[in-house]
Amino acid sequence: ARYNLERFVRIPLANGPYQVSPYPQDELVRINAYQELPFSHLLALWSALNSQIAEVWQRLTASDLDRPVILPPADDHQEVDLYWLMDDYLRHLEHHLRQLSLQSPESSLPTWQWTVAAATRALERDPQGRRFVELARWGKLEVEYYAPQGRDLQSPHERDEAYLIIRGTGLFQNGDEEVPFGPGDLLFVPARQEHRFVEFSADFATWVLFVD
Repeated sequence: ARYNLERFVRIPLANGPYQVSPYPQDELVRINAYQELPFSHLLALWSALNSQIAEVWQRLTASDLDRPVILPPADDHQEVDLYWLMDDYLRHLEHHLRQLSLQSPESSLPTWQWTVAAATRALERDPQGRRFVELARWGKLEVEYYAPQGRDLQSPHERDEAYLIIRGTGLFQNGDEEVPFGPGDLLFVPARQEHRFVEFSADFATWVLFVD
């Protein structure tokens, strides 16, 4: 949030397109010892930074929103505008808010670990009653837990993904191919390919790994 606050302040002041630079997220977590701090302290810090971001946003003009922004090399130096960057930040913010609502403050798990039991509880607490739940985003990796009931109704995704089967058996359709699966199997699906689980047992559950 601190780096994003700095960006939202600097972009309206920039002479020409603003170049977004990546930052060493893992190193910042280590140096700030975030994993060792109490949950309440982290929540207060995160809330304060985002409150200040909201204050900055309220003072932006229509011309500020049109300011050109160049994304990092990982995004092919794509040119967007400040409005796009704000919308993208909101999507990430909503993702983190869902994480906060799913993980209890007293949890003893580190931020880099999810157990099957914790993922199952997160799915049960999903306010929308969905059969999948987003658990974590680590760099370009997004992790979900998926436990469909009866039928798998998913459609193709825009990102490459992999399934790491936790429990259950069945058949998996991947394009024109169909294979049996069981616990511990790893299944890869390229972006935009038709796929689904069929004839799976009632206890079926899997990790879902998306890569941006």
